[in-house]
Parts: sequence; structure tokens; C-alpha cells
Amino acid sequence: MQTLTLSQGPWRAEVVPERGGRMTRLSFDGAEVLEPVVDWTPPGRPWPAAGLYPLVPYSNRIEHGRVGGRAVQLAIHPFAAPHAVHGPGHRRAWSVAARTPHEVRLHLAYAPDDDWPWAFESTLTYALHDDAVLCTIDLMNRSAEAMPAGLGLHPFFHAPDGTRYSLAHRDRWPQTEADAPLPQFSEQARRIDDVVSQDGLIACLGRWDGAATIARPDLSIQVEASANLAHLIVYRAAGSAFLCLEPVSHATNAFNHHGAGRPHSGATFLGPGERMEGRMVLRCATPRPS
Repeated sequence: MQTLTLSQGPWRAEVVPERGGRMTRLSFDGAEVLEPVVDWTPPGRPWPAAGLYPLVPYSNRIEHGRVGGRAVQLAIHPFAAPHAVHGPGHRRAWSVAARTPHEVRLHLAYAPDDDWPWAFESTLTYALHDDAVLCTIDLMNRSAEAMPAGLGLHPFFHAPDGTRYSLAHRDRWPQTEADAPLPQFSEQARRIDDVVSQDGLIACLGRWDGAATIARPDLSIQVEASANLAHLIVYRAAGSAFLCLEPVSHATNAFNHHGAGRPHSGATFLGPGERMEGRMVLRCATPRPS
């Protein structure tokens, strides 16, 4: 298993292409930005709750594996049965298309199978700059018919007790059985400024403003996303030391919300040869001595 090391200025990163294109470690001035991958087969989980991986060709859950009434039998997520979740992109080996000491471009050519019945290609780029890390993902429909499509990025930020996070959004979409069954829309921005809890949390937020802050005692992390990644999944497992802020192109179960006529879902359908792209930028700063 090949681990690629990237370095630029205060940044250090490790990437394992064959493990779903996952960035397994990212540090800034020696401080861990992401929860590092230390075990590929953690107890009770199908993959590590760590690092950063791509969400392609869709994000989060597709209810009962059905898209607009068409049965799409995907691999069932052990924690989401009977639903499909997160797309197969992060469970496939990616190839290295190009590499420099501070940047790597990965490629995935996907053939139709039981996990996803449309052919597609995806490119994932991690680029370290002196002042930021740029993560770019794209998706192209290589099938002969329109394909439901979505993408995003799934970072597990290191977030010990006392970490504060802040962001703004308008809408909230159903994410779990405990949520309201229909999306809640607002034309007024709702501000979240909170401290992570050991109780855990999960939410699907729509029309967020594309900028979030994570404040730790040792590090401040700025998360910025392109305008088309207009939804954000916020997730922290109970008792964990991570916080996921996942910028994605569509709401959870978006293709079925779209089929039901609900607006602002972000559902996209790419024609043959059509392409979409999303970007996430990470910036960090350490506290100045008082």
C-alpha cells in the first residue's frame, strides 16, 4: 500500500490512493488538522472515522437505495441499513495521474456495477500552498444516459473537548429518523456558534454560507467551500474527538426529495459527457503568544 507524502510551508499531508483516495493525515506547524488514520479496520466500523475522503457520485444516504423510483442496489452501509450511503468512490482504489512534492491528482474510472449502474470518471486533487490546502473533486458522466450526480468531501477534523465551531445556514433537511420528515426552509440565515458535545450530533444543513470556523486552544481552522457545495453535513459521534464538516452538493436523499418536488435539494442530473466540480479550501492559524 503506497503512502504519498506532500509538504509545503507549514503543511504536511499523507495520501493513500488505493484506500479510496483518502488523505490519511494533515498537519499545520506540527498540529493535527485532521483526525489521523491509525487503524484501517477499527472495531465496529467498516472504515476509519479519520482523515478526509471523497464523496462521489453522491453524498450521504439514498433512502432504500432508490432514485426517483428506480431501484439502485448499492452496498448497504452497516450503520445505515436498509439505505445506501456515501457512494462507492471512497471504497475504490484511485490511480495517481500526476504528482509534485506539494500536490497530487488522483483519478477514478468507474464501470457500472451493483453499487452504481452508471459509468463515471472522477478526479480528486489535493494541493498544499503556503497559506492554504485546496481540495478539488470533479465528476463526469461516462454513461449513455442521464445520471443522478453529486459530490463532496468528508473531512474528520481533530476536535477535542472544548472545540468551538461556527457557521451560518438557512435550511435543515431530515437526516435521521428523529428529524422532522420534511425539510425546514428559511430565508433568514441561522447562525450556529457552539461547543462540540460528548453527546454527539448530526445534521444536514442547506444553503449554508460556505464558510465555517473551528476554534481549538492550539489551532484555528477555516473551512471554505465553492458555491455549488451548498449543503453541509455536521457530524460528531458520541464520545469521539472529531468533528465532520462535510461540504456537499446536495441534501441527504436529494434525488428523492427532487422527485417529490421539494426545492433547494441540490439534486443534479448530468447528461452524457457532462461534468461538475466542487472545491474546499482549508486555512489554519496558531494562537499568537500573549
